[in-house]
Amino acid sequence: MRKILLTTDFSHLATQACVYGLQMANALGAKVHLLHVFRKGGNYATARPQELTHALEKGEEEASLELFQAYAEGLLQQAGVQVPIDAILEKGKNVSEKITEFADFIETDMIVMGMQGYSKQFAKLNRIIGNTTTQVINQSKRSVLAMPKDARFQSISHLIYATNFEEKDQRIPGEIVELMKKTGGRLSCVHIRQHEDAWITEVQLKLLAEIYALETENIDIHFYSIPHKHVREGLNKFVSQYGGDILALLTHARLSVFGQLFDLNLSREMSFHSKVPLWVLHQDR
Repeated sequence: MRKILLTTDFSHLATQACVYGLQMANALGAKVHLLHVFRKGGNYATARPQELTHALEKGEEEASLELFQAYAEGLLQQAGVQVPIDAILEKGKNVSEKITEFADFIETDMIVMGMQGYSKQFAKLNRIIGNTTTQVINQSKRSVLAMPKDARFQSISHLIYATNFEEKDQRIPGEIVELMKKTGGRLSCVHIRQHEDAWITEVQLKLLAEIYALETENIDIHFYSIPHKHVREGLNKFVSQYGGDILALLTHARLSVFGQLFDLNLSREMSFHSKVPLWVLHQDR
């Protein structure tokens, strides 16, 4: 994990996500880019500092960048860390597309963003366009760490990887392997079994353990198969019982765990998302 991209609209949720991302970058020894996408005359980023808004509206690029860099330094103070950080301002009408393009440009390893919880007030709009984070998840080939409200970074001592035991799941994503070797944490591979066929499940668990053995040497790895009618509720139950610092999902098909969780309302109805950051990885992009 060499580069982490943080994005902000200056909201409380985005600030929390940035602080988490900075603390994680400090733990992993990663470089940080902080990006704000602005558009003149729009109502996006209403929490943006007034002085910066005025400078952007007047087209004062140098002054704007200095103000944003000062904001980045303030985030470092909030996080209580010192890591290399570059503050970047980009103009664009489509925020999610601009974030996706910039992430590719710098070849970031992870995009860290805040994720707003489900809101009845904006339910209809959210179903149509989603929020910026879910749009980036759908558009980008880079992995995205979606930060829930009030998430606090302590360590990455337990990562949960949700798997369907499909053919494409027979290798743990390299990003997960790299992260667990770096942190020395526990890796739980969890399958929510919607059909009661215990014999097949036990065979699959043994096969996966053998397949993963070579690439996960020196990783504390465990396998679970939990019976439940609904994937979302099954994962919620596992997180509640065992805890976890990050929940990782792989998106390679509609029938993947990600596809089942995110088909209708993305993650907005996932109760565990109020506590656990969601790491979305893309296999086929």
